[in-house]
Amino acid sequence: MTSSSPGGLDELSRTLRTLRRAAGPGRAMTLVEAAEKTGFSIAKISRMEHGKNAPSEMDIAAFARAYGTDATTKRRLAQIAKDLQESTRRIVLSTRPNRAAFQDLLRRLDEQSARVVEFGAIFIPGLVQTPEFVRAVFGTGGEGPQAINAAVASRLARGSILDNLEKETVILLSEGALGWSLGPPPLMINQLAYLEQVSRKTTNTRVGIVPFGTPTSVMPVSGWTLWDERTAVPSILATQAVLAPPHVAPYVRQLDKLESLAVFGESARSIIRSVAERYRRLS
Repeated sequence: MTSSSPGGLDELSRTLRTLRRAAGPGRAMTLVEAAEKTGFSIAKISRMEHGKNAPSEMDIAAFARAYGTDATTKRRLAQIAKDLQESTRRIVLSTRPNRAAFQDLLRRLDEQSARVVEFGAIFIPGLVQTPEFVRAVFGTGGEGPQAINAAVASRLARGSILDNLEKETVILLSEGALGWSLGPPPLMINQLAYLEQVSRKTTNTRVGIVPFGTPTSVMPVSGWTLWDERTAVPSILATQAVLAPPHVAPYVRQLDKLESLAVFGESARSIIRSVAERYRRLS
């Protein structure tokens, strides 16, 4: 299901709205007053507060002056705005030479979002990969040991979001993704054991599996990550990031369909254990 918050607001848009409301003289500052103080149109402010448009760093500076925002908050919002602007300017963000830097960007997007969803169409998604599985993934790119180690460390650092009770994390994957073996059976057995462990975490993290043979009209060609209103789309040679609607809308619709097809809880764990047993027979 899609986020229930208005417009799927991310941290930046939510914070801008909160700061405006707190800046009024003993009451919430209105959009009209904010427009007068910033020099922006009411429509522009509203679009930014509802996640429809990403503000620039100059926009953040204008908001900070108008709202009397403290320096720490201003710097944090400026960094978020910079990430958004960079990501929408460059379609291909991650190629083989800069995988670690891209993983750091994904981690910042994790931190800035209330809801993170990862879908694995072909293999197990990054947020729930074990160190051995991550190394197998990045080892296919031909980089040297130093670059691989940096990329592995950056991706594993993203996993901390699974224990953040203030965020909702959803892991979706096809049953076929469990059978895509990027290493010998022991590696996959350990990976599936960890996936099952994640599925037993608190209610802020859910693991859903689309069972083999489930009739569907959904035809995803790759895995993806959805941050509130933002999407990263991995491919074989590079990773694309699309942060602005309407490009995100197809993935939101795909998410709704996949969640309706997936099984969760003990039903998902039963599938995980069944596939793990098949790997044991291969070892």
